[in-house]
Amino acid sequence: MVLLYDIKFPDLDRPLNTREVQRFIKALWQSTEIWTVYSLSSFLDLLQIERTRAARHKDPKFRHLEFRDILSTTSLINEHQGKSCKDLCEAVSVAFASRIPSLPLVDETIRDLIKLTIRLWILVKIDFKEPTARWQRQLHFGEGQTLQDALKRLHTSPLQQDADPFNDFPVWFNVVDLERITGLRIAWADYITDHLAIMNGTLYLFQNIEALKQIRGSNLMFDESGNTLFTREFIQETINTVFLLFPIKSEHDFGDWLVKGSRSGLNDWQQALVADYTQRPSPREVAEYPVWRQRLLRISEASRKEGAWSIKRLWYDNRDESLWWTRWGLITAGILALIFGFIQSITGIIQVVCAAKSSG
Repeated sequence: MVLLYDIKFPDLDRPLNTREVQRFIKALWQSTEIWTVYSLSSFLDLLQIERTRAARHKDPKFRHLEFRDILSTTSLINEHQGKSCKDLCEAVSVAFASRIPSLPLVDETIRDLIKLTIRLWILVKIDFKEPTARWQRQLHFGEGQTLQDALKRLHTSPLQQDADPFNDFPVWFNVVDLERITGLRIAWADYITDHLAIMNGTLYLFQNIEALKQIRGSNLMFDESGNTLFTREFIQETINTVFLLFPIKSEHDFGDWLVKGSRSGLNDWQQALVADYTQRPSPREVAEYPVWRQRLLRISEASRKEGAWSIKRLWYDNRDESLWWTRWGLITAGILALIFGFIQSITGIIQVVCAAKSSG
């Protein structure tokens, strides 16, 4: 029988069977959290995406990567999480060279292997270069930085400079009303670094909740000094921000929203999501979200900006009931005025035509 670790990672003609998936997931996180292949279906979709990317890598040597290289790189990242990026790259290079001496990897390919492993292991996008644009949703991992330092920018609470516009997130702060009111399109994201980001009119929500739970239960997150890449508080807050947009007290059926455009109903991971936000609703106090507060309030601000307003958007925007009645009273009055004006114009034309005929 072929061992899981002998399977080429970029070999798209060699999908993993259920037993191999289970072995890989168990080895990747070594988590105490309960899981099933079905609840992790969105992560398995991501795994396939990453395998496809690896198959297209410009360095042909990248195609010799095996699943065991991903797992051994995970162990090295864990062991070096408190050491510099340079030390980590050297350790990964030595490990790969010792396994395949005839295929030494260049520095750029080693770094791509580390980025790939981090994306799968902790669901975060990193880059070793300084970002060239503000919209890039990835963390900079500099030469002299440790991975712990790089991740602090993601899960450290920002300084609160302005007062919150409200104490609790209002009832309309949910996926259905946000699409209707803000005009944003809401899409799912695979990586934590994309979570709650708005780009080109699209709001991204992190979907790999079940995988994040595996990270929460993993002892691999801690180094020998007890430091951790992600605190349990950060992980729970991240999960809560997703559930926040699916409040159980809402009048909406979010199951309908989740399956829109799908003919097969809820996906396996979506069924797990529905069970979670139904049984464990998130708190709606702004103060409960110190890390994600800025992105959440940015979404709220987006709903107040003037932009591509439409009749549909005006109809659903009932956040201020008195303003809604005033707005639609004016719109109705305007429409009636146009109708009566049109009727008067037609009546006048008919009268002129009749008068012309009678005089003729």
